[in-house]
Amino acid sequence: YGDHDSGHNEPYVTRSVGPSWSLRHLVKQARVQPLAHGGDSPEALEDALHVAVSIAEQNPHPLTIIVCTDAPPHTPYECPEGIDFESEVHHLLNHGHRIAVVSDWMTPDGVSPWMRFEADSYFRWIGLSDVPLLVSTSHVSREAAPR
Repeated sequence: YGDHDSGHNEPYVTRSVGPSWSLRHLVKQARVQPLAHGGDSPEALEDALHVAVSIAEQNPHPLTIIVCTDAPPHTPYECPEGIDFESEVHHLLNHGHRIAVVSDWMTPDGVSPWMRFEADSYFRWIGLSDVPLLVSTSHVSREAAPR
């Protein structure tokens, strides 16, 4: 995902590269996407999760959403679409989807919006050290997916 930035001509705010059972495919697809400007805080994380909800609603199986960010989301008042980050996260978790947030480079402002979900069994923090294992696995079965 990118950001809402009237000062730059962003190539996209969100772009879907999944879902896929192949993590290798997802990483490859994410790497070829044009870069957005980012660099400020907050960023359009709420828009990315809104797209994840749309994808999840079309998929009959539980999904694992891997979130890589260093910034907090916009509030519903800051988001041009009025999207509420907290509602999107609750929707995903309450419908059995898992959210794994990469935490290695998160600022305290980036961590804070996620902390209220730590008690949910479908939420987890992951580190970059977990990524090579995930990426080296060509397919992940639903039974092997983290809970």
